[in-house]
Amino acid sequence: MQFRENILNYLVSKLQEITEDNGYDITVKTVTRKQYLPDTIDVIDCPLISVTDGDERREYYGARVVHYFNVILKCWLYDEENVSTPMNKLLQAITDLLAEDLYLGGNCDRRVYITDVEVDEGWLFPLGYMEVTIETSVFREECEV
Repeated sequence: MQFRENILNYLVSKLQEITEDNGYDITVKTVTRKQYLPDTIDVIDCPLISVTDGDERREYYGARVVHYFNVILKCWLYDEENVSTPMNKLLQAITDLLAEDLYLGGNCDRRVYITDVEVDEGWLFPLGYMEVTIETSVFREECEV
């Protein structure tokens, strides 16, 4: 579905704006739709955000369909001393960025929400991993099954 691709691609371009030059406390080096495993992460690319599809739930109102589409931001960070601090800075930057663009450039019909944040709790140290789930909503007039 094209609206899903539009949302994912918009987020890739938007998340690239997280830099210290733009007033954030952290600079994201890599934003992509590519998937990574822990042993394939090059620390020079961190902080790295991989933007991926999440679950979708649909509600039907006659011919109208509301698509609740989750986007997962898979965030990889690296710090040899304390990966928690850059992780918190990145989460704050993502929160601030979304607060400034609640409808993702008009790609969503309702405001976006961060609905879940999961962290690796230090198991991958000195790498840090965080998943941020964002719920988006799109209305469609056609009934798609």
